[in-house]
Amino acid sequence: DYSDDDDLPEPTTTTTTTKKKQHPKRRRQKQKWSGRTFRSPVSGAAVLVGRNRRENDYLSCVLQSDGDYWLHARGHAGAHVVLQLSKLQRQHQILHDDDLQFAADAAAFYSDVKSESKVDVSVALPRHVLKPPRAPPGTVTLREEYATLVAVPDRHRPYHDDSLKTPT
Repeated sequence: DYSDDDDLPEPTTTTTTTKKKQHPKRRRQKQKWSGRTFRSPVSGAAVLVGRNRRENDYLSCVLQSDGDYWLHARGHAGAHVVLQLSKLQRQHQILHDDDLQFAADAAAFYSDVKSESKVDVSVALPRHVLKPPRAPPGTVTLREEYATLVAVPDRHRPYHDDSLKTPT
């Protein structure tokens, strides 16, 4: 019961400002590769093989760099493969046909057509592997193909054994 204005409590004013959360642009950062990794018997170059759409996307859009080669079974679902010559010492960054064939055989083996006797494999340089806007993970287009190799999936079968993989 307030009879005088002096006895009224002071009105309290609180102003709250809400800041909109600003999300930083999400950029895919290079992380440690945890997928399939093989070593080419010729040069010792790493051959990285994606196991699913997410790993394929990471390999094709983030991990590969100039000096590497990207491979995929032409016209069929399968793993994206990167022959990683860029990580070798400069004097060893020479493309050997046998390195490329080893990677092509891996691309054929880890595809839907691994039961075929021969499989066409597309080879491209990283700068020609593009992800279309709003495309699902693992989807890429090739602006230019470096080469097409004929791969034999059965040649990679001995390397499929876990004991022959490179430790990560």
